[in-house]
Amino acid sequence: RIGGLRIMGLPTLIGKGPPLKS
Repeated sequence: RIGGLRIMGLPTLIGKGPPLKS
C-alpha cells in the first residue's frame, strides 16, 4: 500500500504516515 504504512516495524517505500502494523 502506498502511503507509508509501516510493515513489521519497518517503513515502506515512502515511510510516511501513521505507524500501522499490517
